[in-house]
Amino acid sequence: MLQTYAYLVGARDFVDFGGYKYHSTFPEGREGNSMWVDQDEHRELGKKFMNKVLEDREFSFFLINDCYKLCNELVANSKEICNMNLLDASDGQLKEAFSIFMKNYMKLTRYMLTPHFVELALSESIRKWLFEKLHDESKVDETFMNIAIPSKETSSIKEQKSLLRIAAEVKKYPTLTALFTKSSIKSENSNSVFSEIGEMIEDHTAKYAWMPMVSMINPPRGKQEFLMMISDVLKTDEDPIQKLKMIEQRTKEEKNIVNERLEGLNMPDEIVDYVKALQDFIFLRTFRMEVYGQAHYYVQPLFAEISKKAKLTPHETKYLTHLEILDFFETRRMISLDEIRERMIAYAFVMRNGVISEVFAGKKAAELREKELAEGIS
Repeated sequence: MLQTYAYLVGARDFVDFGGYKYHSTFPEGREGNSMWVDQDEHRELGKKFMNKVLEDREFSFFLINDCYKLCNELVANSKEICNMNLLDASDGQLKEAFSIFMKNYMKLTRYMLTPHFVELALSESIRKWLFEKLHDESKVDETFMNIAIPSKETSSIKEQKSLLRIAAEVKKYPTLTALFTKSSIKSENSNSVFSEIGEMIEDHTAKYAWMPMVSMINPPRGKQEFLMMISDVLKTDEDPIQKLKMIEQRTKEEKNIVNERLEGLNMPDEIVDYVKALQDFIFLRTFRMEVYGQAHYYVQPLFAEISKKAKLTPHETKYLTHLEILDFFETRRMISLDEIRERMIAYAFVMRNGVISEVFAGKKAAELREKELAEGIS
């Protein structure tokens, strides 16, 4: 819930290029961060972004650079917190670290919806030009699908390649291969596995343990999960190196197809810029969420210490708002454990005209959801 509430506050406090503020949002959650929004306002904000993108060719690239900047700042701050000695930190030090983290965290919120709006504008202009060139909707669809690809590899692809490399290394050892291809990898066998490929596993874990934590409430992946993932690769891919080469070849071919299509169509510079920006935003759509996952992973020590102070588990702490955590450091007041457990079942809050309601939990959250939906929030 902390994650959803922070998204909402960040959206409220984000003022875009035209001084436009996002006023009405209705998030609700069950184990997560789904968000209900006022459709009319959603469309209004979208149109403003789309018009700005089409009026100013540099605006898309400004947004891309700004998004990367905020992503890098959030990850850097999270890693800095991870490296701090928090065991003996005072309340003031914990509060300051948490405040700085949340400030960086909420800055990135402006890019929760922005890529979607900009993609719509760019896609519309590209497809319009393609139709004028090709005069065939099916050819437009085919060409657009070939060029509308992410500009970079996502972390999920990078992890898949890493797992294939580890599996290929396992294949060099018949005894180890037999161990991995049994019905399951027992924890008592971990030592023999690590004696052969331990460094590769440790490196993979350090790079990708955060991936389930795009949702803050999820735990990171542990060694045992990675061993099972390698086992699955060995059971499904007879030749991991060949599979790896196929993935790399496919990526290379996709880029070649894009270049060939752009050259063959003789696109004007303006449309080429739109295509490049679109590819960046397709990548950022995934990347910005991966950044949140990394941030959640690296600040685990901070949440562990805050939870100790509040006499809660780290999981329970994530069902507070950041304002409730800051208030705890000021007043030592904390909401009841019963209230937190109700929030774990369901929670809701409403923002109208920039004002966010109290948090509704359990049955009250369900009632509020039905009321808001009945009044037209969708």
